[in-house]
Amino acid sequence: MRFDSLGKRKVRQEWNTPLIRKLAESHSVKYHYFGLPGIEALDLVLWQQYIESVTAFEAPDDPRSGTGSGNAAKLELKLVELGFEPRCYAGFLENVIQTKVDNRGRKFIPDKFYTLLNLDFCSHLTSRTLVDQAKVTARYDTLGRIAAMQRDLWKSDGICGSIWLITLRTEVALSGYQLWRTNLDDQILGEWVDSYNDRDRVYRGNVLFFNPFKLKAFLYKTIKAALDGVRFSSYWYPMLLYQGNSPSSRMAHFMILCHANHIGNPVPVPLQTMEDFLKDNILQVKDGRLINYETNNEIMSPS
Repeated sequence: MRFDSLGKRKVRQEWNTPLIRKLAESHSVKYHYFGLPGIEALDLVLWQQYIESVTAFEAPDDPRSGTGSGNAAKLELKLVELGFEPRCYAGFLENVIQTKVDNRGRKFIPDKFYTLLNLDFCSHLTSRTLVDQAKVTARYDTLGRIAAMQRDLWKSDGICGSIWLITLRTEVALSGYQLWRTNLDDQILGEWVDSYNDRDRVYRGNVLFFNPFKLKAFLYKTIKAALDGVRFSSYWYPMLLYQGNSPSSRMAHFMILCHANHIGNPVPVPLQTMEDFLKDNILQVKDGRLINYETNNEIMSPS
């Protein structure tokens, strides 16, 4: 499996699946899936019984040049095999959302309020991709566009109280000190991050690798601001670390439960305080066990 690993499988099976199953069964609904399943579609195979429709994206065959759609064609065949309509866009998700067209010239037209977003990024969220041979976009900016897209879809569907779930995987790294430090202008976040300033800090050029405390604060600040801006409340489950498909691939997983507030509400109803999320332990998959990242004590997976 190209982008699978033992840690990722444990996260998918023992961390994601219980909540996905619980929400589907308690609300008697199936999900409208949006995201990056990969050509093996391992997430869709596992969650097939809980999913009604799929809108998928597959990166170019040659990521450097941004060309080639053979892998997207393979994913379409896999979707048909699983009983889904082969709705797959060829190209980087970030580019397709921004330009509204994929590498094969297919127009991207969101047509439903998506309730399960699987954003499985291989690189870090402050990395950038080329758009239209001229402009670049950061991956975390794409999350803001997705939040705005969801708000428009929710309003057009006329649904009140809708719940949707984000599963987000990213490399544990941040590029550009000023970029992420500027986004941590909140006093509480700034003090919390500074207290962990020297923990697991490894620089390669301008990229800070494997300081999960900074990544946790940066993503909470930026993504929650994007969700708040379009009146979505959010509840963040504990950050979870795991090893990717190589010894140097250190990945982080976030699971975010979002709630659409009524259009008349000027601000989202808080489901969780920033202090509560920051106090949550960071978890880690290590040697097949789920442990507390700081104490190494074993943690029970959710049932």
